[in-house]
Amino acid sequence: MLVISFIPIMYSGFFLGSIWDPYGQTKNLPVALVNEDGGAVLNGQTLNVGQSVQQKLKDNHDLGWEFVSKKQASSGVESGHFYAVVEIPSDFSEKVASITGSQPQQAVINFTTTPAKNYIGSLVSNQAAERVKSSVSEQVTKAYAKGVLESIDKLGVGLESAANGTAQLHSGLAQFHGGVQAYAGGVNQLAVGQHSLTDGLVQLNGGAQQLQTALRKMSNGLPSESQVAQLTSGVKQLQTGINQLNYSVYHPSPAILAQQNKVQTEAQALAQTVQASVVDLSTAGAVVKDLGAQAMASGHGMTTITLPQISKISQALGKTQTITTQVATLLQDLQTLTRQLSEQQSQLQTGVAALNSGVSQLVPNVNTALNGYNSLRGANGQLLSGVTSLSGSLAKAQAGSQKLADGAGVLSNRSGTLVGSSARLANGIDVLSVKLADASNKLKAQPTGLATQEHIANPVKSETTAKGDVPNYGYALAPYVLSLSLFVGAIVLNVIYPIRKTFADQESAFRWWLAKTSVVGLAAFAQATILMLVMVYCLGLTPEHPVHFIGVIYMTSFVYMSIVSFMVITLDNPGRFLAMVLLVLQLGSSEGTFPIQTANGFFQAINPLVPMTYSIRALRQSISGGLDNAFYDSSMWALAGFLLAANLLMISFFIYRGKRKFAHTSVDGDD
Repeated sequence: MLVISFIPIMYSGFFLGSIWDPYGQTKNLPVALVNEDGGAVLNGQTLNVGQSVQQKLKDNHDLGWEFVSKKQASSGVESGHFYAVVEIPSDFSEKVASITGSQPQQAVINFTTTPAKNYIGSLVSNQAAERVKSSVSEQVTKAYAKGVLESIDKLGVGLESAANGTAQLHSGLAQFHGGVQAYAGGVNQLAVGQHSLTDGLVQLNGGAQQLQTALRKMSNGLPSESQVAQLTSGVKQLQTGINQLNYSVYHPSPAILAQQNKVQTEAQALAQTVQASVVDLSTAGAVVKDLGAQAMASGHGMTTITLPQISKISQALGKTQTITTQVATLLQDLQTLTRQLSEQQSQLQTGVAALNSGVSQLVPNVNTALNGYNSLRGANGQLLSGVTSLSGSLAKAQAGSQKLADGAGVLSNRSGTLVGSSARLANGIDVLSVKLADASNKLKAQPTGLATQEHIANPVKSETTAKGDVPNYGYALAPYVLSLSLFVGAIVLNVIYPIRKTFADQESAFRWWLAKTSVVGLAAFAQATILMLVMVYCLGLTPEHPVHFIGVIYMTSFVYMSIVSFMVITLDNPGRFLAMVLLVLQLGSSEGTFPIQTANGFFQAINPLVPMTYSIRALRQSISGGLDNAFYDSSMWALAGFLLAANLLMISFFIYRGKRKFAHTSVDGDD
């Protein structure tokens, strides 16, 4: 009985002792790291993620890291030495650095695990690999965040410059707006002035037409070349006649002398007029020649005449009219003189000499005047042609001026829109300047230091609130293994100890039951006591609720012992077999390792029907805590129900059998 009392602790103690804290010993689990990273450049700085990871893992003792070559890692996996291999390829940093390019490539870490060697070991290795991946991702994110934050710094400076430039632009636009307003005013003045110009061109065109008409009249009124030739011939004949008269007339009369003096005076005036008109006529002739040359050079017989040129031509025409008038007067007086000479020949002898002298002076001047007249006549034709061209050009200028006036009107109407748009543009630039300055200030307020970079790389920190304390794997499996070991202890006792034998006649069913339960109860108590002492003082199990722990251990031991004893007492070996079947069913349905929701429907259905379910629940609450005590109490009531049911069924069986003895061999050899 003493040895049987140690059965549960032999089962649970050795088993739990071997797996008490496997995750705390992973530093002895050999895992290879192969670093072939060649490095790269990111944001102008050298980046070698592989070397950084390797340096960190040298100070990491979660696993037995070994830094080897690719060949050594492959050999170690094949020989079974390494549980896993973490390989960082040669282009790892290069692909990491491609994150800033137009076609980023995903960096890949190669993991090799060996689940066939040990599945749990491969799971541990996978967790370590994930930690390496997280560490690498953190470094990559930090490097990229550093580059982005540095760019944000530069962007802030650029926005500040842009804000300053926009402020200057706003100032320039204000000046531009003032200029646009001045331009609009000028356009209005242009529109008004253009109307005046159009009116002036209309008047100028009318004046040019009048000038053209006058020139035509003057051209028609001027003597022809034949008439001028006749005049020249007449003057010459006049000179000859006067010379002859000078010889024939010796005593002119006073009237003839007066008339002769008058002719002389008029001739002198004509000479002076002609002399004074030489410059004007020459100038007018030159102007007319130039106008003619310009008209001929234009190719279409048109030219432009200026007001000063018209003035000079007008002056020449006035002088010509004066000369013509004086010549006409002179001719009339000469006729009068001739008549008087005819009537009073005797009285003209004295005046002939003087007339001869005056005529001698007149002839050269008349010749000069006639030469100038010929030039004037030719120039007058050219002037008339030029004035005709001028009239046509003025008509075109008038039409163009009207179009210009219309365009100036449209421009004046739309200048208001331009003024309004420039004002809105200035306001918009002002708003843009304020917004850029605000954005620059916000970017400057954004911290970009190392703390910010680390925060971006690890933006979320998890804070886990654990309901209950499960420090290691042993604590996690202890409820399951303790409950299982107590059930195994109950089976072993009922297999080894002759529970069905009696050593005396029983007086009643109760005393019979009491005789059996006193033995198995004592064994259950001893098993539970030894199990608790060894678990607490040898393995170091520290229950969260010690009193609850003691209660559930004793309750579980009594329940299991009662159930197994009832099966064996009533059914003998088939009862032992059913106890083993019940044990197997409880292994799959009691939620000892994985949540019952992960099992199939059969085990989920029998989960609330087996006592180990409630034993494990109560043990978990008493060892680790974290749940409501009502959870523990309900489990204990369920175990109490199983205990009561097993003992009532046992008593019922004893009542049924009465004082009949079981078929057995007594200890003393009697039937």
